[in-house]
Amino acid sequence: MFNHEDREKVRELFARFCHSIDEGRYEEWVGTFTPDGVFDSPVAGRHAGREGLQKFTRDLAASDMGKVKQRHLVTNLSMSLESDRGTALCNLTVWVTREGVTSLMLVGGYNVQLRKLAGEWYFLNVTPFVDTKVPENPLARSR
Repeated sequence: MFNHEDREKVRELFARFCHSIDEGRYEEWVGTFTPDGVFDSPVAGRHAGREGLQKFTRDLAASDMGKVKQRHLVTNLSMSLESDRGTALCNLTVWVTREGVTSLMLVGGYNVQLRKLAGEWYFLNVTPFVDTKVPENPLARSR
């Protein structure tokens, strides 16, 4: 059954996911995942569960990437929702601004598994894919 409210909640979930990581609101970003959620990135590695996701954000904050302005832009969001489970696919463009100069970091997308808990949608698994040359892991260059 097509449910406009659920689809809007998933769109809002993606927006919170991008805005919170870009603005350094890391607990909010972790909160977009189920307690057993997984972020499995070809750039930044696999991070599972609350503890793993929190470690990822601590490492991000301490890295060079934690000191620049990022903009994650999600477009062409397509989703399939059924009862309390769903999948989504979208395009992703990430821009980085360092010292006032903005450059393209990557182009790709997200493959996502979703779960509805207590009436709200969360990410169960977020698997980014990158079309451009995979950048060096920015967390490896901590200051």
